[in-house]
Amino acid sequence: MDANYRRSLKTLRILQVSTVSFADPHYYRSNEFVLCRSLAKLGHEVTLFTTNRPPRWQMLGSRETRSPIEVVDGFTIRRFHGGPEFYAISLTPALVRGILNSECDIIHAHHMLSPASFYSAIASGAERTPLILTEHDYIYGGTHATKMLLHIAVYSTLGRFAVHRAKAVIALSTAGAKLVQRFGATPEKTRIIPSSVDTSVFRPRQRNLLEEKWGIGGSVVLFVGRLTADKDPGTLLRAFQRVEADVPDAELVMVGIGPDEQRLRNLVRELKLNRIFFLGRVPQSQMRFIYPGAKVLALPSLYEPFGNAAVEAMASGIPVVGTRIGGLADTIVHGETGYHIEPGNVKQLSRYLSELLMDEKLRRKMSRVAREIAVERFDDMAIVRTVERLYREALNR
Repeated sequence: MDANYRRSLKTLRILQVSTVSFADPHYYRSNEFVLCRSLAKLGHEVTLFTTNRPPRWQMLGSRETRSPIEVVDGFTIRRFHGGPEFYAISLTPALVRGILNSECDIIHAHHMLSPASFYSAIASGAERTPLILTEHDYIYGGTHATKMLLHIAVYSTLGRFAVHRAKAVIALSTAGAKLVQRFGATPEKTRIIPSSVDTSVFRPRQRNLLEEKWGIGGSVVLFVGRLTADKDPGTLLRAFQRVEADVPDAELVMVGIGPDEQRLRNLVRELKLNRIFFLGRVPQSQMRFIYPGAKVLALPSLYEPFGNAAVEAMASGIPVVGTRIGGLADTIVHGETGYHIEPGNVKQLSRYLSELLMDEKLRRKMSRVAREIAVERFDDMAIVRTVERLYREALNR
């Protein structure tokens, strides 16, 4: 079919490429998965190319390989054999042939440091198919020094090439935009498009699974994330020691798994904390019923590329107290939808948590504003229409 004629049609054939995140909607709501699902809802033909096993960092419990082809929520997932790994990033050389052989109007690759984005850039040039690139990070290599040096090398080579080839580069946050511009994305090429939330699913006044299933019904502070040093749950436990003194019925619920769980349980005993609940991994389908049982979400992360939990909580009408870093610097509106704290600041964190637990009028006000902002700025369909417009712009250049 003539390319110009095909591009004039409403329906686009869109190829999403990502091997850093993994499409498993049961426990992880990735930016890529949500984008594919939302584009399919708009009637587009969407295929996601990914690896056949999840990267280690997602901690899904099992790294078993998945079926090579799967249809989920109106789009197709094609999983390719994962080759050697580079700091939990699969090289997946089989992707090269797959991308070159695909018939699509747009290639949308994710993560500058991923070899998959480099493969996509090569295919984009060979097939003259417009490339859109999304960078999910905002600093080199998280908080790990060795990983940081390796990532600088990758960004400076493969990443810079992918940025050069791309028609547009999407960053999830203001901080992310600064990173991509350091690697050649002009301000005109850079777009800030955050991750999104289904505000029809995550909404206030739903059933309270915390109370129903676990009998948790006090003044609940909620933490959602991996139990790792990057998320800094230790600072939250230390802050909660002060919160318990201010709010007698305060309870802290930790949702997530990770290598630091035993260390955190030891810290709970050391601090003599009373009402701490480790729920482990909760299916994504149940998370909509977790937030309504909480009065505030705490995210004391040292490293947070975006923070899906923040917008899920906001859509559920829950204020958020989190660090002023990465995506959280954009999503939390200080004094309106919650509060920003400095990383590792136990005193700040405990003060804001106690204030929100004790001041119902303030909490209700922030709850209302949080919901309004989530619907206005982060709703799935609003975000995907912005991405769709970007695709059409790229096709018309």
